[in-house]
Amino acid sequence: MGLPAYKMNTKSSVSSSWGYDSEWYNQFTLANMITMARDTGKTDGFIFFDYADMVADRNKDALGHVMKLWD
Repeated sequence: MGLPAYKMNTKSSVSSSWGYDSEWYNQFTLANMITMARDTGKTDGFIFFDYADMVADRNKDALGHVMKLWD
């Protein structure tokens, strides 16, 4: 299964009917994709693209969450 490493640490936003808007960087996006794919029982492995995003300093914390899945 191909996973978009460029989605690590992506900006997420929420709007509500009460006018409350929130925006944050979600460090769990890629880790959640892996967990959900594993839960299907139909995934034999993963390939991540683009490698540059995997090693970028800005994604260090997000990659840490991904690596914990293999501990």
